Amino acid sequence: MAGDWDVDVSVMGQQRQLVQHITKGEDGYARKDASPAQGGFDIPIRTITAEHPDFKIELETGGPPAILDGKHDGDTLTGSFTHATATGTFEGKR
Repeated sequence: MAGDWDVDVSVMGQQRQLVQHITKGEDGYARKDASPAQGGFDIPIRTITAEHPDFKIELETGGPPAILDGKHDGDTLTGSFTHATATGTFEGKR
């Protein structure tokens, strides 16, 4: 799962792009996000858990976390996105 990912998020009829930089170290996975269209860069994470092929990433938003809950398959990430009451899906490619 480590690497750079372009992730398209579809939420309530709107498309958003995230750029994810995931690394793996001795303490597990770490990640930084950017949401260029919304002017967000180096978005901190609350937690990231992964046991191949499943993963869950919680982004810090200043309120309820934005959550990516999905599966990793080679060069693809897919799953569900939630943030407060907004729900959607995502797909990521290397």
